[in-house]
Amino acid sequence: MFKLLIIIYIICVLIKFEVLGKIIDVILPFILAFVLAYICYPLFRILNKKLPKIICIIIILLIILIFIILLVLLIPILSKELITLVSSIIYYVNIICNKYNIDGSLILTNLYKILDYKYIVSGITYSISYMTNFVVFIISFIYILVDIDKIYI
Repeated sequence: MFKLLIIIYIICVLIKFEVLGKIIDVILPFILAFVLAYICYPLFRILNKKLPKIICIIIILLIILIFIILLVLLIPILSKELITLVSSIIYYVNIICNKYNIDGSLILTNLYKILDYKYIVSGITYSISYMTNFVVFIISFIYILVDIDKIYI
């Protein structure tokens, strides 16, 4: 019982000083690399029967790169559609508020914040900070995939 209280106290201290979030930020690329390597291992094993390991890893990385490129190409389209959707919602909220004589200023203020480009720019800046995590993720993924025979159960 005493050990449990000590563990709970340590977790509370880590949360209070925001250390736990920093630890998770450091460990997350490695966990994601392990999960992706675990998912890609069957494909790696099939390719490795006919090709050398390095060629298999390059093929798998190219598949992941194609997926990421498709995702990057879809993000601007989705963001444009999201802006159109929010604009339509604002239009219909105005109609409903005027028709039923409702004060919708709080809803409209929050919807206008979604359309504010400074939030979009801060999101882009925030995502750029994760580029280093992405590099660590790819390197970890390669190392884990190469040695997954020793890890795979």
